[in-house]
Amino acid sequence: MVTAIKFSDIRRKEEKKILKERKREWENKQLEELQDLYCTREVRKFYSKFKETKKEFKPSVNICKAKDVLIICNQKEVLERWNEYFNDLLNKNNNQGHTAADGENM
Repeated sequence: MVTAIKFSDIRRKEEKKILKERKREWENKQLEELQDLYCTREVRKFYSKFKETKKEFKPSVNICKAKDVLIICNQKEVLERWNEYFNDLLNKNNNQGHTAADGENM
């Protein structure tokens, strides 16, 4: 019996890969900031930043599904998709509201 890989499994793996990459970027950014603070001898800021970095990474998911079931990872494209989604949603409800209101006036 051959088991097929589900499309959702593929998307989940893709999502995990993206989140791991973002975590690495975040950690590298934190290390660079610590190194800069250490080099400039800003002790108080260095230790407060060090304390902050000991906290666990909490990823924010900025991934969205496009109309054609593709996954969008680019922040600009995600924002555009959300804008498109809400415009469609609000215009659909707005048009239905006008038709219902027009029917009541007749």
